[in-house]
This record gives sequence, structure tokens and C-alpha cells, in this order.
Amino acid sequence: MNETTIRKWKSEFTELLQVPKITTYVDDDIIMILRYMTGLSLLHRIPGSGPALLSYNKETSNIEYVFYYVDDKLHRDQDDGPAEIWFNQNGTMIHQVYYVNGLKHRDGKPADIYYHPNENIISQESYYIHGMLHRIDGPAKIWYSKTKTILKKEYYLKGQKV
Repeated sequence: MNETTIRKWKSEFTELLQVPKITTYVDDDIIMILRYMTGLSLLHRIPGSGPALLSYNKETSNIEYVFYYVDDKLHRDQDDGPAEIWFNQNGTMIHQVYYVNGLKHRDGKPADIYYHPNENIISQESYYIHGMLHRIDGPAKIWYSKTKTILKKEYYLKGQKV
């Protein structure tokens, strides 16, 4: 290794060892956005230690969204839950997305799920593998009514509509 490569490696390694930067956006003395970042200004939080980005609704003080990042890519172990979660003003979850290394992905279950407003009833679900709409054993996109009746289905294999 040459001297430049060694210096670069030492600098990057030192950055990784530093305590993460926590930045906030404050409005009227209320924290509205909380970000965990590396010394290299990448959104990042060690897996299992919580989200890297949170936003709060000023009027209701409820969480608006929660994102999990690793090295500036949306990422969360599928068993731990979705990497992107959105809430309405009442604090009810309205959208969740599973990501692995920045790509929508979930094995055998929907990776992108929308809910009917103010209800815990799925309105749409989509199956993704490595960022592509894909499902072998059924439709990759499904839309539901509030009574859970299927309204529409679309089939995809490796990102291609079939």
C-alpha cells in the first residue's frame, strides 16, 4: 500500500469510530427533525439502535415519519420491521416500506404497504425483491377496499408486468 492509500484508510477508519453527529431542526423550541449522521455526513445509525431520521408534527407532537439508514441507504433487517414508516396527524401508521441496502425488499411478504386513512386496514400492498416488483405465487400489487375485498391485482416477475 502506498502512503496516500494508508492515510485515506486511517482517515475513514477514524471517522467511523467517532460518536455520530446528531442534528436537529427546531421550531418554537420544539425539535421537529432529528438526524443521526456519521462524521462523513451520511445518515447512519447502527442496526438495532433505532432510526436515523425522525420527524415530528408541530401541531400534534406526533411522529410524522421514521427512517432507518445504514451508510446513507434505507436499510433495516426484515425481522426488525420496516425501514420507512409514515404516520398521519393522529399518529396512525399510513405507509411502511421494507428496504435492504437501499432497495425495496422483503422475502415472501409485501415490502410496500399502504393503509386506509385513520384505520389499520391495508389499502395496497406490493411485493419487491431487490428493488423490483416480483412475486411468483400471486399478484405483486394488490389493492383492497375498506372491507378487505380485493379491488385490483397486478402480476410482475423481475420488475416486468405480466
